[in-house]
Amino acid sequence: MGNEPVITVSDTGPLLHLTEIACGELLYLFEKIFISPVVAEEFNRHNKDKSLNVLAYNNIHTMAVDQLDVQEFIADYELKDLHSGEVECLFICKKNSINLILTDDLAVRDIARKLEITAIGSLGVILRSYNNKFLNFHEAEKHILNLYEKSSLYVTKTIIDLVLEKLRKY
Repeated sequence: MGNEPVITVSDTGPLLHLTEIACGELLYLFEKIFISPVVAEEFNRHNKDKSLNVLAYNNIHTMAVDQLDVQEFIADYELKDLHSGEVECLFICKKNSINLILTDDLAVRDIARKLEITAIGSLGVILRSYNNKFLNFHEAEKHILNLYEKSSLYVTKTIIDLVLEKLRKY
């Protein structure tokens, strides 16, 4: 990621997990983040800080989707096992030729790869923020540990250790 504007689509996970550890400002790494109305609703339902609305970030925009088109997309790509917000995010990516999705869900990552969409999770956002000088080493390390210790993100200690090792190599 150089100086070009970065446009992405996000499901609920990274938005929620980053705000749970008071790192929502890292979402400004991206010029525009599109979410579906379902993702906005999920965020607002699961977010413990009820004073924070996901649309308070001025780079996050909802994008309506036609449910008939989404149902056709589900059938075409055999996506019946994903939640509606995740499917809608993949649909928005595909329909609008957006090749980047923010997700912490492994099933979504697998499907994104098949659709030639790059997936980045909460940990990846922190690493990119460090790599792009949004964070210093100690801030990035603290946020990675907080994702493990304080957020609702399910991640193993082994993965955290691997990410910390990668951080040290940057």
